[in-house]
Amino acid sequence: MIALLNLRPLPAATRGAWRAFFDHYVFGTHCDVSAHIPEQRRGVLGDITPADAERLRAALAQRLQTRK
Repeated sequence: MIALLNLRPLPAATRGAWRAFFDHYVFGTHCDVSAHIPEQRRGVLGDITPADAERLRAALAQRLQTRK
């Protein structure tokens, strides 16, 4: 829903850039996309524990609630 609201109306070139980003970091099969980043600095590009996922969900929910 967030993508539909925010990405779909963008110009084709901008949507293409977002498509490449998602293909690389989300849907790609590259297991080493963050290999060049020290493990302790990878953030969401590293292994996400259940506690990390819950913090991300809470942060996203907070941003969505305060966004006008």
